[in-house]
Parts: sequence; C-alpha cells; structure tokens
Amino acid sequence: MRILDFSTFRDSKGEIGLGARLSGMLRNGLRWQAEIQMQDQIVDRFAKVLGEECLMLRNTTFPGVDVAIPLILVGPFGLRVMDTTAIRGTYRAKGDQWMVLDSGGSFKSSRPNLAAHLRLYGEIVRRSLSSRGIMMPEAEPVLIVARPEAYVENIKSPIRVVLADGVENFATNLGQSRALFAPAVVEDVVQALRPSPSAAEGQASLAETPGEDTSTAIPVEETPAKPPARRGLTSRHWLLLGLMLILDLCVLGILGAMVWSSLQVR
Repeated sequence: MRILDFSTFRDSKGEIGLGARLSGMLRNGLRWQAEIQMQDQIVDRFAKVLGEECLMLRNTTFPGVDVAIPLILVGPFGLRVMDTTAIRGTYRAKGDQWMVLDSGGSFKSSRPNLAAHLRLYGEIVRRSLSSRGIMMPEAEPVLIVARPEAYVENIKSPIRVVLADGVENFATNLGQSRALFAPAVVEDVVQALRPSPSAAEGQASLAETPGEDTSTAIPVEETPAKPPARRGLTSRHWLLLGLMLILDLCVLGILGAMVWSSLQVR
C-alpha cells in the first residue's frame, strides 16, 4: 500500500518534534498525540495487508475547510473515508447519536460525536470529488477503534465500525471485494484529492453547487455542514501542558549535567 502523508506537523523525517507536539495539543486537545500514535499503528496494519494498487491519504486538507480528513483509502474497491480513535470503554453509535456507557450502566451522549464527524468527512470528500467531475454517490465513513479495551455497539448508524481485532479482516475483505475502480480511476481520484495551491484556487467552495455543468452538480443543503468545532483548552489543560514543558526541560537539564560531568572526568 502506498501512503501519502500531508501532515503539517511532521518534519522531513516523518517525526513530530517537541514544538509540533505542543502546537498539536494546543490546537486539537490533549488526546491528540495518542490519537496520532494510534493512527500510525492502524496505517501500518493496513499496509501489511493491501497491495501497491491501494493508496492511503493521511491528513488531507481541502479549500474552505479548516479540518483535515484523517484517512482516505482509495483502491479498486472504491473509496473509504476513515478515522481512528484511542477511546477506552463502551460506546454506542445509534443513528446520528454517539453515546458512552457511564458508571451507572446507562448510555449518555458523549462529545465529540465521532459518528457525526465521520459523516461530515465523507460529505466533504464526496463534494470535493464532485467539483472535479468525479461522481461518487457515497464515500463510506469508517471508524476504526484502535484499542482492544474499547467496544462500540453499532445500531443502525450510517458509519461502519471496525474494532481493534478486526482491522486485518476488514482490510482483507476490501482487497478481495469486487473491483469498482480501474487503476486509472484510482490515480485520478488520488490526484483530485491531493492538496495543491493551484487546485485550491480553482476548486469551488464546498458550500456551493460546484460548476455550471449540471452533469457534475450535487444537491447542497440550505445550511452547509460545518467542520467539527475544536474544543477550547481549560485551565487544567494549560496546567498539564506547563508540567510537560517543565518535565522536558528537566530531562534536558539532566542530560546536559551528565555530559558536563563526563567531560570533567576526562
């Protein structure tokens, strides 16, 4: 499987430095680093099953949308819009609802609503492709639960849920499913989704009906879907970030002292 990573927080070696890590947590919340690590693991598991005819696009951005799509998998089987989660516990996806099992044994609404986010990701991708003349009735949203200690009950939800122990089986089934895209179509879809300044300038807004040609027009709701709102940081979050920074500085100080001590001995 080929991987195209459009992450802005990784350096040329594909690593996330201290500054990028702090920036990512400030922007996306304290769970961000764990989510990225889980995403790395899931992508590796897909890569071991799927062949070179499949491509995984990571953290793809679109004009006019201030959120990156975590994972887009394109292959002969079609297209899947995916996200990974590092949640623990028992959850329920029912219709458009996303709920968690509390200590009292009852399900209550939980935020962020991962099911709603995934549906929005799929709609963003579908509209973007439609604006390029690539008609796709649906980009199936798939939530991959990365931790084995988490369980999600799916009750008539518009998303597909793949648990931690079913990732390889899901990838295998995709690889063996009936081909919908010819190799040339796969490449066309990937090129249409690849972020580029020139493409961003020419692409219609996702909140508008793209183009005047009715063959590529798609129905658009009167109130366009908005990207998921990012949660603000509480005083507790700032305190934890400060403690992490102090810890990193202490580690650097200890390493510096050890180096100085070794030089003095010599």
